[in-house]
Amino acid sequence: MMGPAQGAATQELPTPPFDIDAHLEEIARAKELEEPGRTEWDARLAARRDEPTGAEVIDMLEDL
Repeated sequence: MMGPAQGAATQELPTPPFDIDAHLEEIARAKELEEPGRTEWDARLAARRDEPTGAEVIDMLEDL
């Protein structure tokens, strides 16, 4: 007996082009955001984030 995934055609999703300039810019920004106790991965995620977190939004609203 075949399950739902067996025999189903697979479709490959297109891979977006790699932008080396954006990658290098992200690494440079992450290095600027490095703090003691923060991993490189944490810094890279912070460098990508342009939007405030939920806690930051709450703090901003409380300050109004």
